[in-house]
Amino acid sequence: MRLELGSMVPPVVVGWYKDLLLCCATRCDQRDYYLCNPYTKQWAALPPTPGVYTEVYVSFFCDPYFNYSDDAHEEKRTSTSTRTSCFILDAEYTWKVVRLVPNASDENFHVEMFSSETREWRELVVLCSRPFSSFCTWYYCFVSSVAYTGMSYWWCKDGFIFELDLSTSNSSIAKCRFIELPEDPGELGIGVLGVSEGRLRLCKHYECLPESHEDGQDAFRVWELKQVVKDNQDKFKWLVDRVSITWTDIGEFHPHHILVLSFHPSNEDMVYFRKWDEYLACNFRGGMLEKVSHICSLELRENYRFQFTLPWWPTPVPNL
Repeated sequence: MRLELGSMVPPVVVGWYKDLLLCCATRCDQRDYYLCNPYTKQWAALPPTPGVYTEVYVSFFCDPYFNYSDDAHEEKRTSTSTRTSCFILDAEYTWKVVRLVPNASDENFHVEMFSSETREWRELVVLCSRPFSSFCTWYYCFVSSVAYTGMSYWWCKDGFIFELDLSTSNSSIAKCRFIELPEDPGELGIGVLGVSEGRLRLCKHYECLPESHEDGQDAFRVWELKQVVKDNQDKFKWLVDRVSITWTDIGEFHPHHILVLSFHPSNEDMVYFRKWDEYLACNFRGGMLEKVSHICSLELRENYRFQFTLPWWPTPVPNL
């Protein structure tokens, strides 16, 4: 179906993958979702969800519609003068929508999952080691998750990462785990998750500085998640493969006026953030700041940010 301007109410974006957006008609009490491509103006409505809840945590998984092959790196290694590129399209690419339904009193909560393969919703039980309310709050319903290699990741209120594993899609039980942060969670800061160059990364923004802070204190730090087992207890950690930028580099602005927005999808050294009424691009390793745009309205909140990437080939929205 083609999306006509003015034909719909302003969308609530709850998930994305490159040029595909998962939207909902409402921010709370979500039931009606649709998948759309703003570039091609195509959209398709999903069936109504099995249940309606005041708050849910949504994640969107999508396989690539195409794979792009470029032998430029091989050319450099072999010193040949021939360079070829090709697109491999997958007309039957698959995708999933996952709704994590809170249960404040029970450690075992459940998720509702819609698959493009079955075209219907089904429920899975999540086995968790702690009550849902102990690590998530109402605010985090508006913080979009990051889908990576079949997992969903959320930054949680106590300063750690919640991972939801849906890799065993034929099972009625989903698994989850908690990933510790690379340093003392007691240090004040907000974490932003993202994927850059196919790797999961965490940028921690220190918005509250102690009175005794020095000019050279870090404003941002970036880590990459490495699948390394620690102490033979199946605990994964963020390696100290870290780069940082200090408040001195950013300028004389209060930390509360800084907001990390997103990682650059194809440049692992680049992070976008907001500095009061400006959008800036920060190159960590190059130590460079570049103004990208001016914010049209200071009323825009971090809840409304999402990453939209135009691929080489537009992703078609399938019929449902």
